[in-house]
Amino acid sequence: MLERFVLPIDYGVSYGSVTLKSLQNDNVPELDLLVREAIQNSSDASLQETDPFFIVNFTTGSFCPSKFNFYMTGIEEYLNDRFPSEHADFLEIRDLKTSGLTGCIRKADIKKEDHGNFFKLIYDTGKRQTQAGAGGNWGFGKSVYYRVGIGIVIFYSRIKNETGYESRLIVTLVEDESKKNPDGSDATILNRLDPNSAGKAWWGIRDGEDLLPISDDEFIVPLLDTFGLKPFTGEETGTSVIIPYIDPSKLLEDIIPADAEIESGIRDHFETNWTSTLADYLKLAIQRWYAPKIHNRSLPEFCDKKWLYASVNNIPIRRKDMLPFFQLVQELYTAAIAKTYGSEYRSEWLPQIQCLAVNIQRYFEGGSTSGFVAAIKISRDELNGTPNKALLAKRILLCSLFAGKETG
Repeated sequence: MLERFVLPIDYGVSYGSVTLKSLQNDNVPELDLLVREAIQNSSDASLQETDPFFIVNFTTGSFCPSKFNFYMTGIEEYLNDRFPSEHADFLEIRDLKTSGLTGCIRKADIKKEDHGNFFKLIYDTGKRQTQAGAGGNWGFGKSVYYRVGIGIVIFYSRIKNETGYESRLIVTLVEDESKKNPDGSDATILNRLDPNSAGKAWWGIRDGEDLLPISDDEFIVPLLDTFGLKPFTGEETGTSVIIPYIDPSKLLEDIIPADAEIESGIRDHFETNWTSTLADYLKLAIQRWYAPKIHNRSLPEFCDKKWLYASVNNIPIRRKDMLPFFQLVQELYTAAIAKTYGSEYRSEWLPQIQCLAVNIQRYFEGGSTSGFVAAIKISRDELNGTPNKALLAKRILLCSLFAGKETG
């Protein structure tokens, strides 16, 4: 059994409702936000590693609620009543070739200038990112983890320290502390534990004023096995984010709003090919947000950018598996980023790609070039190889992509 800490209402406290709304983006589907933020976090965690690429795998599956609920001290009975079935759905995002959730785990050890990856992801909200080359703030983007399911998220990580390897596992719950049912009754989980809950709680090991992550693999392995997941082994380091109690149907229904003005043929094609299952849409969303870096082995030849080995249910998304439009985006990106770093990339597939400098007068020291834009004029049939293959757009007349050292 795990020990818990429920954050109480207090001066200056960060409420669960605020965390859930911190992204302030209601126009992008939750799954897209999840893909974008999760892979960005993995990319940031790979910066100090020596490998030229990093790995992110999305796993969809089912688990037995009662077996997991056993670990949730204080809310086990509630969860069993709410989820009486033998099966519920979960989603895991796991990265490798990354540093994992490093840093201090006790409040007394926190450094004001840098709280460390573990503390920033698990406890902080909106803490400024201090790592050079990293994107965003730890705290705002992570809120999507809690929005995809019912607010429960399991964070499991393996790091390398001075004495070897260390596992860390902690469970977090974030919810709207004032959420109501349609009849006006209390809809929260944590108010059952503490009527003064601020909408946040953690499950781990209590040690004085600290709630610490589990580090005992003999405890961690059975918990992971509840989801059919394996622990990190050997020299592996990385992080696994497990989100139980997701609703795949609801997540997929939110992709295309019912009132969206989309031609019926395109809508039918999209729904048949990309929203039949969670795995199908994840494959598309990964391409949408990270097309420039998916299996782009050319990147290390020109710059310090790493390429992404992405997979869904352990089936990799290779360059040849990408939709033609996203292959085009990658070619444009590679041409522009190579030029930015003083190199040349000539596409064998699309040799007509042109790169032009973007100049801003009297702004940059030592020159006026802020970056390069890669552009191409291409028809839909040229792009797809056969007429009407992708049905992602009526036509493509001109496509361009900008890259600079600060934006690449």
